[in-house]
Amino acid sequence: MSLFGELQFGFSRAVSDDEDDEFARVEPNLNFKRKIQWLEESTEKIEVDELILADGPISCAFLHVYLLNHLNESEKKLLGLSATNSEFKVFQNDDKTDSELNRMRKNLIYKVDNLNNKSYLVCEVFTNLKSNEFYDWIDQLWERVNFKACTILCSQNQTSYFSSNRQEFPCVKYLSSNKEMATADKCQRLEEPNFLQNLPAAMIQFCVLKKLEFTAFVCYSPSINVDIQSVKETFSGVSGLLKDKNIFKNDDLSKKCLLNVGNLVNSVSGLYM
Repeated sequence: MSLFGELQFGFSRAVSDDEDDEFARVEPNLNFKRKIQWLEESTEKIEVDELILADGPISCAFLHVYLLNHLNESEKKLLGLSATNSEFKVFQNDDKTDSELNRMRKNLIYKVDNLNNKSYLVCEVFTNLKSNEFYDWIDQLWERVNFKACTILCSQNQTSYFSSNRQEFPCVKYLSSNKEMATADKCQRLEEPNFLQNLPAAMIQFCVLKKLEFTAFVCYSPSINVDIQSVKETFSGVSGLLKDKNIFKNDDLSKKCLLNVGNLVNSVSGLYM
């Protein structure tokens, strides 16, 4: 594994360096590598105030229940999706009237304008990227979009959380470039030796290098899939910490959407029982 977490593919020493052996080096098939597929080609960069990155099923469900579910089609513009070449071809031929809940699993990227007088780029990464895709994905995003701050939403299994104090799960912790940010009852700062992993960690490293503000929320959950209680706990933690800067809504529409998310997860899980 390289410095930046990319896999280094091995090669055979059983042949001479001069011999042309197609098996001498295992090359990755780029058709199976997930990348950002933009719906429109443009040389102009998109300007937004903030990036919202949701990594994993729980975070994407949170975004749908408390944000995207409250926006109509004129308030959010679909810009692209994270997909392999074959997945993108399937998406292009799909019925674009697909339900919001089914679209939640398609790794979509939206631009949202005039939300609390700010503009946002909202990235859903329902299907986790592989370790050799993180930095390419971030580079592709930065080539097309300028943002000044970043909110990262992610989850990890509760077994990865270490503390000398008893902790009830699910629970939400945060990391922020703002060292003076006050904690909340439902959201305490992530303490050592705990750390974030994968795409969220790569995005934080990118923000540090570019001197961008960031706040990352991680929900430690007993489930690796969408868990309704974990989604609700994420809202409690995020809204409690952000307070008046919170753009996520918890109302009757949110409660109905949360129930639908639970039904969708149960129906999908039932296929494998």
